[in-house]
Amino acid sequence: MRHPLSLCVFGLIAAADLAKSDWSSTSGKPTTDVSFDHLVIDPARAGDALLFRLAENVNALVLHQHVRHAIQRAGTDTVRFIAAESWVQI
Repeated sequence: MRHPLSLCVFGLIAAADLAKSDWSSTSGKPTTDVSFDHLVIDPARAGDALLFRLAENVNALVLHQHVRHAIQRAGTDTVRFIAAESWVQI
Protein backbone atom coordinates (compact mmCIF):
# COMPACT_ATOMS: atom_id res chain seq x y z
CA MET A 1 0.00 0.00 0.00
CA ARG A 2 1.49 3.34 -1.03
CA HIS A 3 -0.68 5.67 1.06
CA PRO A 4 -3.01 5.02 4.00
CA LEU A 5 -6.68 5.33 3.13
CA SER A 6 -9.37 6.38 5.56
CA LEU A 7 -13.10 6.85 4.94
CA CYS A 8 -15.78 8.37 7.10
CA VAL A 9 -19.26 7.93 5.63
CA PHE A 10 -22.16 9.91 7.05
CA GLY A 11 -25.84 9.39 6.34
CA LEU A 12 -27.86 6.48 5.08
CA ILE A 13 -29.64 5.80 1.79
CA ALA A 14 -32.53 3.32 1.56
CA ALA A 15 -31.43 1.95 -1.80
CA ALA A 16 -32.28 -1.75 -1.47
CA ASP A 17 -34.89 -3.01 -3.91
CA LEU A 18 -36.76 -5.07 -1.33
CA ALA A 19 -39.16 -6.55 -3.89
CA LYS A 20 -36.22 -8.12 -5.75
CA SER A 21 -34.01 -8.82 -2.72
CA ASP A 22 -34.27 -11.82 -0.40
CA TRP A 23 -34.33 -10.36 3.10
CA SER A 24 -35.57 -10.80 6.65
CA SER A 25 -35.61 -8.69 9.78
CA THR A 26 -36.20 -9.42 13.45
CA SER A 27 -38.71 -6.58 13.54
CA GLY A 28 -40.33 -7.61 10.26
CA LYS A 29 -39.63 -4.12 8.93
CA PRO A 30 -36.87 -3.09 6.53
CA THR A 31 -34.91 -0.94 8.98
CA THR A 32 -31.25 -0.92 9.98
CA ASP A 33 -31.13 -4.61 10.98
CA VAL A 34 -32.12 -6.31 7.72
CA SER A 35 -30.41 -9.63 6.95
CA PHE A 36 -29.91 -10.21 3.23
CA ASP A 37 -29.52 -13.53 1.46
CA HIS A 38 -29.63 -11.67 -1.87
CA LEU A 39 -29.36 -7.89 -2.20
CA VAL A 40 -30.45 -5.86 -5.21
CA ILE A 41 -29.64 -2.14 -5.26
CA ASP A 42 -32.18 0.19 -6.90
CA PRO A 43 -30.08 2.68 -8.91
CA ALA A 44 -32.89 5.26 -8.85
CA ARG A 45 -32.86 5.22 -5.03
CA ALA A 46 -29.07 5.44 -4.90
CA GLY A 47 -29.26 8.49 -7.15
CA ASP A 48 -25.93 10.18 -7.81
CA ALA A 49 -24.35 8.89 -4.60
CA LEU A 50 -21.04 7.20 -5.29
CA LEU A 51 -20.46 6.01 -1.72
CA PHE A 52 -23.02 5.47 1.04
CA ARG A 53 -24.18 3.30 3.91
CA LEU A 54 -27.25 1.21 3.18
CA ALA A 55 -30.15 2.33 5.42
CA GLU A 56 -31.61 -1.17 5.52
CA ASN A 57 -28.37 -2.57 6.95
CA VAL A 58 -25.87 -0.06 8.30
CA ASN A 59 -23.07 -2.64 8.09
CA ALA A 60 -23.18 -2.34 4.30
CA LEU A 61 -21.01 0.23 2.62
CA VAL A 62 -22.11 0.60 -1.00
CA LEU A 63 -19.83 2.19 -3.54
CA HIS A 64 -19.89 2.89 -7.24
CA GLN A 65 -17.37 1.16 -9.53
CA HIS A 66 -15.63 4.53 -10.06
CA VAL A 67 -14.83 4.64 -6.34
CA ARG A 68 -13.71 1.02 -6.36
CA HIS A 69 -11.36 1.65 -9.27
CA ALA A 70 -9.92 4.76 -7.59
CA ILE A 71 -9.23 2.76 -4.42
CA GLN A 72 -7.56 0.03 -6.44
CA ARG A 73 -5.48 2.58 -8.42
CA ALA A 74 -4.30 4.05 -5.12
CA GLY A 75 -2.70 0.70 -4.40
CA THR A 76 -4.85 -0.11 -1.40
CA ASP A 77 -4.78 -3.86 -0.92
CA THR A 78 -6.64 -4.20 2.40
CA VAL A 79 -10.17 -3.69 1.06
CA ARG A 80 -12.35 -6.54 -0.13
CA PHE A 81 -15.03 -5.76 -2.71
CA ILE A 82 -18.17 -7.91 -2.95
CA ALA A 83 -20.86 -7.51 -5.61
CA ALA A 84 -24.21 -6.51 -4.09
CA GLU A 85 -25.93 -9.64 -5.36
CA SER A 86 -23.23 -11.82 -3.74
CA TRP A 87 -23.20 -10.04 -0.36
CA VAL A 88 -24.87 -11.91 2.48
CA GLN A 89 -25.44 -10.40 5.93
CA ILE A 90 -27.04 -12.71 8.47
